[in-house]
Amino acid sequence: MSQRTQPQVVRGGTPQAGDPRWYTVLASLLVAFGGIVVPLLGWVFGIAMVWMSKTWSTGEKWVATASIPVIAATVALLSFIGSGFMAWHLLLLLGVLGNVVVGLWLLWRGLRSGR
Repeated sequence: MSQRTQPQVVRGGTPQAGDPRWYTVLASLLVAFGGIVVPLLGWVFGIAMVWMSKTWSTGEKWVATASIPVIAATVALLSFIGSGFMAWHLLLLLGVLGNVVVGLWLLWRGLRSGR
């Protein structure tokens, strides 16, 4: 007889198979650093992996997806108010730091949840 593994039960009591640990790590690192290695495209692949994953909740996926556009929109708004030159440097800095922070947050949440 073969042994069968039971699917993991998550919030709400519905069985759900989790993602492999390597997938969680790879998706998180792509969100954090993919945009640095391959500008924009690396981040898009990371976000796509996050949305296809069963590791994170829908709310966590939305936070990861919306955080960078919200930072960009805020800095763009500030560029109209103040010096455009400084705003673009701020956008670059906050964009890179924002990606790293969000990616590491996803990694922490994904590995901590044990899903």
